[in-house]
Amino acid sequence: MKKFLCCLLCMLLIASAALGESIPRADEGLDVDALARYDSWAEERNGNFTVSGDAASQLERAYRERADRNGLSDALMYEMALEGNAQTGVACPVLKVLYTGRTAANPRALLITLDDTTCVFPLNAEARSGARVETGVCYLNGAALSFLSRLYDAREASVCLLGAGQLIVEAKKRDGFYPSAAAEFAAESFRALSLPGGAPDFAAYGLEDLARQAFAARHGNARLPELRQKGASGSVTTDAVFGLIGTGATQDAVRDTQALLAARGFMKTGTGRVVNDEMRAAVLRAQKRYGLMETGYADAALLNLLSGAAAEPANGTEAYAYTQTADKARFALNRWWTASGVDTTQTGGLKTAADADNVLILADGVIQNQSAEALSLSWDVSATCTYEGQWSFPANVYCEKNGGESFAGTLGILARARLVVACEVPAYLLDEGGAWTLTLNLGTESFAFELLP
Repeated sequence: MKKFLCCLLCMLLIASAALGESIPRADEGLDVDALARYDSWAEERNGNFTVSGDAASQLERAYRERADRNGLSDALMYEMALEGNAQTGVACPVLKVLYTGRTAANPRALLITLDDTTCVFPLNAEARSGARVETGVCYLNGAALSFLSRLYDAREASVCLLGAGQLIVEAKKRDGFYPSAAAEFAAESFRALSLPGGAPDFAAYGLEDLARQAFAARHGNARLPELRQKGASGSVTTDAVFGLIGTGATQDAVRDTQALLAARGFMKTGTGRVVNDEMRAAVLRAQKRYGLMETGYADAALLNLLSGAAAEPANGTEAYAYTQTADKARFALNRWWTASGVDTTQTGGLKTAADADNVLILADGVIQNQSAEALSLSWDVSATCTYEGQWSFPANVYCEKNGGESFAGTLGILARARLVVACEVPAYLLDEGGAWTLTLNLGTESFAFELLP
């Protein structure tokens, strides 16, 4: 009897594992053909592309021409662009910032204040693309996109570029004369804050984290913009527009900020009354320590932490929801989509469908090795896609490494990584709308996932 119960229990466990769960199809909306019609469309051999709307590209062209003629000083413009990969269908919106000044700004962040809200855009500096033009880019999340949509309709806003120095521009829309070329470019940038037609609807886009990793692989960092409401900053008074202790701060505010930095050990006893290099270096050390955006300028968030008005942030780790557990690993699959290729960044580079009439089904999630040995995705893990329970197609399995910069076929002891499955299937079968099942095999265990439309 005991043997019978044990066998029955084992059968139930196997059956429950095999049932698996359903994973949704990621929302699609990238229209490569429509995007490629824009004059600014630029595509690389690996499928990476960058494109912006006509108004933005025309404004940038005029800006660079004026800068090359030394016709600009302390001039700032910004635009929205779309970066992505035409093969994989992964795309992300970015904010592109251009600055021309008498001295190098080495921009770290762009602050835009509209009404009572300030959006802080962390900038990844790019190599100089002109004689005097400095550029930076920022990954845009949903909150930043929503904020910029408000700015598009606004008549005026305050803009501040943080770097080696602090530049403040009052940008206002006008119907007629602008007092300077710098004021014109800053204000006309309002009209460039829209994505070109053919971009996905990012309010429903299902590949945000992949897009963020693609941005990081291209630019080196993908820190998210932050929305800040005007609020208290302890006993130190910040400026009323951006909430900063900046170059225009009062002597008392600078002195009190330096005292807080000194009390926490970030700088020697502060006696200065102006924002200088020593103070900015101390602020950078404090911001790095507390996990804040590293701008070099103190703000309410940092001042509250320095004064003990807020708890220090914990060094948390990214949380994953593991929905399946096998002997060797825990894992989950989150969504699927189709593309003509996927860049595995291995020898051979871009993996594309071998036949023009075929397409790749791509699914991704997360996997963690929970064994004392390295997990081989070639020997220990396999996958297949089955159509209507009749036709099966073998799949390739990869895991990411180096923060998403490349893919690997093995997973180290207790390591965790993104899991990617790629399966080539006939495109006409997907058009027929039948049922697809993706099955992952880990050792002797099998887990089935229904691909929902």
